[in-house]
Amino acid sequence: MRAVSGQNPQTYFGDHSIPENPKVRLLREEVARVYRSRVVNPKWIAGMMRHGYKGAFEIAATVDYLLAYDATAHCVEDHMYQE
Repeated sequence: MRAVSGQNPQTYFGDHSIPENPKVRLLREEVARVYRSRVVNPKWIAGMMRHGYKGAFEIAATVDYLLAYDATAHCVEDHMYQE
């Protein structure tokens, strides 16, 4: 779609973390939610740091996933990199 129309296709994220209450969100909304709840959340970062190398892995994986989503779906806002 991007090659033909020059626009990104609408992308969605299926959240099944609560099987009794699955939700479908726009991928952009899910990225923003993860960004707020993890990437720039001092409490989450501190919690991960208490877990040593495993926490560092989770922090790195979260950032890696954001980069991958941005590279493929162009759904990460510029300000998210700056913060």
